[in-house]
Amino acid sequence: MRAHDPTSGLIVAALAALAAALGLAGCAEPDKAVGRDVAGDGAGGLEEAREPDCPGHWHASFDLYVNGTRISFDHPNFTLEESPRMPVATHMHRGNDWQWHFEPPGQDRCVGLAATVAVVGVVFDADELRLTWTHDEMGQAGWHEERDGAGLEARHRLDANETQPSPQWQAIEVADLVQHQPLRGERIILAFGTPQQMDWPAWQSVADARQLAPSSSMSA
Repeated sequence: MRAHDPTSGLIVAALAALAAALGLAGCAEPDKAVGRDVAGDGAGGLEEAREPDCPGHWHASFDLYVNGTRISFDHPNFTLEESPRMPVATHMHRGNDWQWHFEPPGQDRCVGLAATVAVVGVVFDADELRLTWTHDEMGQAGWHEERDGAGLEARHRLDANETQPSPQWQAIEVADLVQHQPLRGERIILAFGTPQQMDWPAWQSVADARQLAPSSSMSA
């Protein structure tokens, strides 16, 4: 793990990325009929496969684990009520550090997961993860890269629908999560560590036991 750099300007870059995301059409959405990511070469290919419908107010859960330990987002800087950096389009509220609220400004302005979590000091791509800003104060900042068998993995479970009344947890490529718009009722877990540190059954049980707030729909 590299020493983190609190002066790196990652949060400024993250906010710029979020602003750009809110100004661009489309986002990566999994194929709800089969519960997997649609194949595509970047965001464009995914847009061609399925055009998302983003307006409304809906909720999804997100958990992050590093070396077997859950990263906490229980801090005033990570809430809409107390942080001027937290946008209404994608935010968390006080007292709940796993549920994300999505209220995008228009049908063609979804927000991918990377831009979503960047405003809470999490920067990731396919092979590295950085925790910066307030995570330093919380004692969990760091720069984690693929090494010695450790790396990033992800799992998700979609909300039940007419084609999948009982959807199961499935692996999802970390690279696909970067521009993936979390969907209504979706539960996402991103983890860095060795295979021995990946306790997926326990983590999935924790996520499954939570009650997400009702959603207005993806199109209302």
